[in-house]
Amino acid sequence: MKSLILILLVAVWVSAQDPPSTECKSKEAVANCLEMIDPEKCNDDIPCLCAAYTEANNCFRSCPDDVEAKTYAETAEGFCNWGTDDTDDKPE
Repeated sequence: MKSLILILLVAVWVSAQDPPSTECKSKEAVANCLEMIDPEKCNDDIPCLCAAYTEANNCFRSCPDDVEAKTYAETAEGFCNWGTDDTDDKPE
């Protein structure tokens, strides 16, 4: 009987906990990582821009659901794939 009460108490305690937050708890680490990356130094060097934005995207590994992570991923993909589809347009 005591174990049943203990199980019920644990179940109530677990259900009373706050739901997991989708907010990144590593925002400061991401910001510090991004501060160390300067894509502007690349000027128009596409391979450099590919590397810079890929590195910036890697800053979000601890926060994969962050809205900015998607932007950096898409920008990196654009620069890294630039010229592979026979177009001369740089990603925006």
